[in-house]
Amino acid sequence: MKNILHIIGTRPQIIKLASVLSCESNNFKNFVIDTNQHYDSSMQKNIYNDFGINTDSIIFLDNKKYLSNNVSAITNLLSKRINEIKPNLILVYGDTYTTVAGALSAKIHQIPVVHIEAGLRSFTAQQIEETNRIIVDNVSDYLFCPTLSSVKNLSNEGLGQKAEFIGDIMLDIFIKTKPKKPESLSIDFFNETYYLSTIHRSENLQDENKLKNIIKSFESLPKILLPIHHSLKKKLIEYDLLNSLPASIHLVNPMKYTETLFAIQNSSAVITDSGGLQKDAFWMNKPIVTLRDSTEWIETVELGQNKLINKFPLNLLDIINEIKDDGSDRFSFYGKGNAVLNMMSKIEKII
Repeated sequence: MKNILHIIGTRPQIIKLASVLSCESNNFKNFVIDTNQHYDSSMQKNIYNDFGINTDSIIFLDNKKYLSNNVSAITNLLSKRINEIKPNLILVYGDTYTTVAGALSAKIHQIPVVHIEAGLRSFTAQQIEETNRIIVDNVSDYLFCPTLSSVKNLSNEGLGQKAEFIGDIMLDIFIKTKPKKPESLSIDFFNETYYLSTIHRSENLQDENKLKNIIKSFESLPKILLPIHHSLKKKLIEYDLLNSLPASIHLVNPMKYTETLFAIQNSSAVITDSGGLQKDAFWMNKPIVTLRDSTEWIETVELGQNKLINKFPLNLLDIINEIKDDGSDRFSFYGKGNAVLNMMSKIEKII
């Protein structure tokens, strides 16, 4: 039997892993290494529990907090474990430091590597996620793409021969997952009009005035639910903003995936800089305001459901009210929920 190694380390990657592990094979054994890049329990252990994933068999690297964004340190930690597992194939996911470290480790050990979510481009050169995507796509042996636009991007970069459209594995888990009310909030909270927001990307956090103006823009909305990512919390404290947020902003700890879906489902709109939340809101036909110049999920913008905004302050309510549902089939752009089956079929052929 062949060994397949999945290298993950962040909350979105755990969700992607849950989607893949739902489809088992008799021809290979799955091994999982979690680099601990998202070491906070609300970003890591709660997500494993949400999907009922037994963590006893998962290898967690001894990755200290100060090393969580250090590609070289993660690569060194991976090396010993890869030698023990001796995988026939390594899978890496998304666009994080863990993705880069996993792909580099595979090449160092001369093991074929598959990049899941390959070919996505925001065409924003200074964005670290964009740099990570380009590095991993060039290093990887097989590129599994979530959209036809991502296949086209790779073709334009001379990588088309390695690219395969499989669909988005996140749509697979989205379809299978039943939303659940967040434990930390009463049902009364969701009976009123509110807007869901997340902020975590460095381009929105590194500039103090920009973050202040984003928060000022929230004053145009009556009620905002804001799960607080550890990066956001750190900056709110550093800029002395945490205790002076508008009363309309309700801070909560990062929610489980099932709880996030519930919060999207019952919201009036989503304001975010997250890639995953854009898609979940898109699939639920919710208006989306993305706090960025560009997005890798261009289908959400082309259909008019997602507005890209990067100048603040502004009236968010006016922007949201301009967004209309055109009735398009939101699933068709992302593989209709068959991505994992497509992926497994291709992996069987590879090994």
